[in-house]
Amino acid sequence: MQGARKRNGLAIFLVVLALAGAAGRGQRPDGAPPRLNVLHIVIDDLRPTLGTYGDSIAKTPAIDRLAELGVRFDRAYVQYPICGPSRASFLSGLRPQTTGYFGWEAPEGVTLLPAWFRKHGYFAAEFGKVFHYQRLLFDDEIARFERREGKPYRPVFRTLNPPGAWDVSDICATRDDPDGYGYLYSGVLRKEDPGAAEHVVSRGSLRPEGLKGGWFWQEWAETDLPDEQTADGIVVRRAAKAMERAVRENRPFYIAAGIRRPHQVLAAPRRYFDLYPLREIPAPPSEPRDHLDKVPPLALNFDKSFAYRVYSDADRRRLWRAYYANVSFVDAQVAVLLRAVDRLELWKNTIVVLHSDHGWHLGEHGGLGNKDTLFEESTRSPLIIAAPGSAAGKGCPRPVELVDLFPTLAGLSGLPPPPRLDGVNLQPLLKNPQATVPRAGAVSVVWRRVEGKEGRGFSGLSIRLDNHAGPARDTLGRSIRTERWRYTEWDGGQQGIELYDMTKDPRELNNLSGISELADVRGRLKALLREVDPTAADSESRIRHFD
Repeated sequence: MQGARKRNGLAIFLVVLALAGAAGRGQRPDGAPPRLNVLHIVIDDLRPTLGTYGDSIAKTPAIDRLAELGVRFDRAYVQYPICGPSRASFLSGLRPQTTGYFGWEAPEGVTLLPAWFRKHGYFAAEFGKVFHYQRLLFDDEIARFERREGKPYRPVFRTLNPPGAWDVSDICATRDDPDGYGYLYSGVLRKEDPGAAEHVVSRGSLRPEGLKGGWFWQEWAETDLPDEQTADGIVVRRAAKAMERAVRENRPFYIAAGIRRPHQVLAAPRRYFDLYPLREIPAPPSEPRDHLDKVPPLALNFDKSFAYRVYSDADRRRLWRAYYANVSFVDAQVAVLLRAVDRLELWKNTIVVLHSDHGWHLGEHGGLGNKDTLFEESTRSPLIIAAPGSAAGKGCPRPVELVDLFPTLAGLSGLPPPPRLDGVNLQPLLKNPQATVPRAGAVSVVWRRVEGKEGRGFSGLSIRLDNHAGPARDTLGRSIRTERWRYTEWDGGQQGIELYDMTKDPRELNNLSGISELADVRGRLKALLREVDPTAADSESRIRHFD
């Protein structure tokens, strides 16, 4: 009898041990499908300048490899092409115009992606920039702060995470790069710092006349640092360690690695600049200067009077070289994460997703810099998803949105999605990239302030309007992208409309909105915009928070 009790006790112990191990590997004792881990790679300001997207200059073997393991979405679009509101949107699965939040903080009263996974038993950790966080001020901002406050500026880096979102949150900074943006490597945006200067081998900048500040000033720096001593190098290595910890503790994980480059300052170790000799960087393609005559003023982030006076072709070649160098640096950091997935044998039970928060302008349309437009360069993001059972090495032509990530990752992981998300589940496209999705277009928006004959965007520059806008108010530019067309309205169409045939005009140089023969196309796209974005009729009332 005693021997039987011992055998029964041992059997119970082994069952409990097996169930605990199964839970840690994502296997559930109720027989439901196993829950998958998630490695979420978020890259700042990355347009699809990648080999897998057809860029013949970019050297990006790691990201190209990831695309061979999963599905590359060729028409993925952000919901707002500025860091803070874009991240708040894809991490909530809600459009900014749904929540009314167009600033840096995450919206209140909504369910957020990492918190949802954490609620369902996942180890949730962020490294680097996933949600937004406070940055170093530039010299002119410091001067204004000290005049206003009457005291010296002391930087404080507060991560703008909502409470309870993560088990671990780590900005991953260094002494000479305390916010990860490389501002101390610049000799223009910040006062020189001895600790940063000792690592700068070479630096450069573009400072267009009349366009002061970080929006159009382009900064880059070559450093002598090894990758592992850069802020982004620390991000990926700590994320890899976190994966090791989760595997060791038998816990399913949602781990997000937020890589800051190629955000300004374009600072990277010199060897990445050496990959791109300036003589091998081609001249930028020419544009018909009169194409801007048909572009609404609010479509640009500067006044048209600056057009084609911002950057010379020689300037743009130097800028492109620095951008490519930083993209290759980012790719090398992605390689660290993929090697960790290899080493830990996680491909069979882990989703790896990679994307940006928006694109980036490098002098298109008369000299646009930064983002905050509704052109393709600003709104399009790379998006690659590799998941167990998904197609491999395939491209998907369907328009998708970053708000689709929340329901997709939840569905792949065996979790129920929260109610009332704006995104759709992309799992059918992961099985068959040629499948259809419930939504026929992807919507992006930007905020503008208008008053009388003047408008302003996020850059703060004055923009002269063609049409009188009336009393001061906030409004939105709204754009819908289908497989063939881009249709954009400014202030509900009162400040202009754009229509581009993207199959014939991928650089958006010929606005067709005035062509009478295309009236039916305009009408269909206008209706589709309002179908996908039901808030289109009340944009002013939806803008509740912008700071």
